[in-house]
Amino acid sequence: MASIVPFPSTPFDNLGNSAVAFADVDAINGPDVLITGTNSTSKPVSKLYVNNGSGVFSEASGSSITNVSRGAVAFLDMDLDNNLDLVVSGRDVTNKPITK
Repeated sequence: MASIVPFPSTPFDNLGNSAVAFADVDAINGPDVLITGTNSTSKPVSKLYVNNGSGVFSEASGSSITNVSRGAVAFLDMDLDNNLDLVVSGRDVTNKPITK
């Protein structure tokens, strides 16, 4: 049985009501990680962190992922074009339920 070793440190924000999904979104050095949830000021947040291949993550710039909390996220190839698609569901900044 493999042992689980704590990851030494990450740049990930501390979020509540959160969801996490892993995928190699840039097709290099994956897996990358998408985290959504509620931050310390109760605002919905969605952040994509890119892996440099050595397990060091940095926040992706220019991400247009809708900020949500209390939801779910998933990467999959919905349209079968061999590219990952993203489904985000949750509550937006106005507390309105959304799925995109």
